[in-house]
Amino acid sequence: MNTQQLIAAIATIGAFAFASTAAWADDITMVRDNFKPSKTRAELQAEVQKARAAGVTHFVTEVSDGKETDTATPGTLSREQVRANLRNEPRTRDITYNPAA
Repeated sequence: MNTQQLIAAIATIGAFAFASTAAWADDITMVRDNFKPSKTRAELQAEVQKARAAGVTHFVTEVSDGKETDTATPGTLSREQVRANLRNEPRTRDITYNPAA
């Protein structure tokens, strides 16, 4: 009897687990609004090329290719001075709100 109850319980849990996966299956939602862009694709591409020519090398939607070099400037304080500054500063919790997280 215990074996039958165990099998029935496992089957029930499996059925619920399988049925719950359907909630995650979502298709692409097509929004049918009347969006009218203010610029054409060619105008946007020209704007990006102009920004790159001006020296803007990294945009929000791009991934770093590792070619950027950040040169660290040497500090003027010794380690002990930095530690002393940290000890003297008030401790605050700096929590910034990130709605995307």
